[in-house]
Amino acid sequence: MYGRIPSYEETLIHAIKQRDVRYLIASLILFRKITNWSLLYKLAKKENLVKEIAALYEVARRTIRKVRRIPKRFLHLAQKNKTKKFSYIINHLSSDDYKDIEKKWKVHIPLNHEDLEEYTK
Repeated sequence: MYGRIPSYEETLIHAIKQRDVRYLIASLILFRKITNWSLLYKLAKKENLVKEIAALYEVARRTIRKVRRIPKRFLHLAQKNKTKKFSYIINHLSSDDYKDIEKKWKVHIPLNHEDLEEYTK
């Protein structure tokens, strides 16, 4: 990434790879800016983060206004990658408010609704 400005898709992948709550909260806003969903899928597949992207997208849709719709193809390809085993975005942290999303994507989300109250305004 040196010598050029990273795209929003690359920035989102980088924020999730950091495995920090602050980065994750800040990265939810980036879902507003994503326009190249195929690039995002390719980068996520390369880093094995497809399920995490899909789960965080659903959290962003619930809390942040004006988040663009994800293409059905992205969701279809993400559902094919699901396993029966749960994974953590941040080790040993899971939410109390987003259990339905966790169950759907088999990913423990480290955010609660109280963490995201400032973004709902």
